[in-house]
Amino acid sequence: MGSGAESERFASQLESWRTGGEVDPSLAELFSGAYRFEHVTADALSKALEGFALPLTHGCSMEWLAGAVQRAMAAPLEADPSLEEDKPAVTTRKNITSLAERATDLQRALDNLGEAEFSLISRTFQRGRAWQSYRNAKHHLKFLAGALSVVAGSVPVLKRGPRPTATELRTRQAECLMPVYGVAFDKQATVNDRPNALNLGPWPDFFARTYKLATGKAAKNITDILKEARTREIRRELGAEIN
Repeated sequence: MGSGAESERFASQLESWRTGGEVDPSLAELFSGAYRFEHVTADALSKALEGFALPLTHGCSMEWLAGAVQRAMAAPLEADPSLEEDKPAVTTRKNITSLAERATDLQRALDNLGEAEFSLISRTFQRGRAWQSYRNAKHHLKFLAGALSVVAGSVPVLKRGPRPTATELRTRQAECLMPVYGVAFDKQATVNDRPNALNLGPWPDFFARTYKLATGKAAKNITDILKEARTREIRRELGAEIN
């Protein structure tokens, strides 16, 4: 899913959540990764926002805000398939490929036995039909290795596009957090980057605090990330008006 699509779908659900409405079932997969940020609880978020400049708007609880932050951070991860490996298919292919390699290794090892090992095996299997069965088994190993390689190559693995950069991922998460901030504090998400400004304003402060709580890391290039997120939002708004 392209940049911005997840934030539009995400924003469409915020007011419904705040007023106790249900999530659109068709959007369930967008938020299925929220468990990754389950440590963003109401208590943890309250501590992270101690001293924050703005109070929550009337009717908005810290419990709601914590859940919205979890979903906002997770939405880009679920929305863009390039962010997640197709793990079941990759694992299946890897396991079958491993079996093929083991069969090949065994077949080659039997073909390159030392004199003592070959002599012992040949004496052991020279009774009745055992020796022919042994010889056939070596050929079957070669066939088996080739067949398993073909099977492994037939496992469908979804082609993934290039992974977005860390900066791009932060930008998408900022896009999803923007409407959360708007609903929670009844303010537009703006960046005060005037030369004489004492700070960037409450929105960048909110993003920095929630991002660090969610990821355990300080967000880098906050000004550039938030300005790009806002630029994308403006483009979508203009596009909606034109259409």
